[in-house]
Amino acid sequence: MNSIKSLSDHAQCASLEVHRVGGFSDTKTYHQLLSEFDRLEDDIHSVTLCVTELNDREEHENHLPITCGIAVNVRTAEIYRASFQDRGPEEELRACCPSSNGSTDG
Repeated sequence: MNSIKSLSDHAQCASLEVHRVGGFSDTKTYHQLLSEFDRLEDDIHSVTLCVTELNDREEHENHLPITCGIAVNVRTAEIYRASFQDRGPEEELRACCPSSNGSTDG
């Protein structure tokens, strides 16, 4: 949480909006994460919650996520379901750190 706050020291933030997407039928790990958010003293609002049993489907007796990720149009703040052609790990994409300097120049 401190890492997130350090990125917005210059702004007066009343609350933090959190989008959690991708976990499925993972009773231990995601429930622990959800519990940790509840314990924080910060003002946190869950905007999107697409995890655990809410994001689970079965196919040939295997549990799979309904939604693997979301995309955000940063100009309109529209959130929509992302689709991925490749299923393998994308190390470059996973290593990206989203940031904003307030510029609209892209």
